[in-house]
Order: sequence, then structure tokens, then C-alpha cells
Amino acid sequence: MAKLLSDTTHKHSDVQLRVGGKIFHCHKLILAIKSPYFEEKLFPSSSSPSSSAAAAAASEEIVLNDVSADGFDKVLQFMYTGETELTDENVEHILTAADLMKLTELSTFCADYLAEKVCVDTCPRYWKLAEQRNLATLALACKRQCVKEF
Repeated sequence: MAKLLSDTTHKHSDVQLRVGGKIFHCHKLILAIKSPYFEEKLFPSSSSPSSSAAAAAASEEIVLNDVSADGFDKVLQFMYTGETELTDENVEHILTAADLMKLTELSTFCADYLAEKVCVDTCPRYWKLAEQRNLATLALACKRQCVKEF
């Protein structure tokens, strides 16, 4: 599937995602299989009250406003390959996108990464993030850091 993501001809892509002004040529089936968010967007159930509107949107370009292009690029890499590279600079952007797209495995991967980085300087921000996104592992790491330092 990694070849599909790096195909510059976009020969097999069937949906375009606009994120931060950048267009990503993707594949509906892969997105829907990997992400409940995209399954709902691209293949709405017939019992859904807005299914005709959602079905029309599924055939057009989808715009994601609350996600950075760089973060989304890493999320796509994860969706297509099961791997992505987290850094101190990109992990929060990736976590935001993973949370939006309901990618539990990637959210857990990000939370575990952040838990390893908890220190006196990052603890308040990470704890707030953990509480906002219901990330128990990260919250526990922050609590332990507070007990240790204070």
C-alpha cells in the first residue's frame, strides 16, 4: 500500500483531501478501512438522515480544516504503512489529526511517545492534553512526574 501513497500519477486515487492548502490524492477504501471518521464521511449508511449530502461530499474534494498538512502527511503514512516517524515537533499535530480521524492505535502511539517525554517543563501542557483527549497513559505519566518533582 505504500506504493499507492507515493504514486505521483494518482492513477488509482479516487478522492482528494485538502489539508492546509495542500491536496492529498487518496483512496476511499483504504481511508474507510483504517479510519471510522472516513468510513462515515465516504460511505454513509443509508439510514443516516444526511446520507445524500454525505454521499455527494464523498465524491468531491474533502476539506479538513483542523489539521496541519505536515501532521496529516504523517497520519496518511501511518494509515497506508502502519508506520510513521514521531518527533517532538510533530507529535501534537499528529495526535490532533489521529483524534479527529478516530485512529486509536495512532493516538496511543503518540500518547506513549509523549509519556516518555514528560518532564517538569512539559508536564502541565501534556497533562492538559491528556485530560482533553482522554489519554490515561499520558495523564498517569504526568501525575507521576508531579509526585516525583513536587
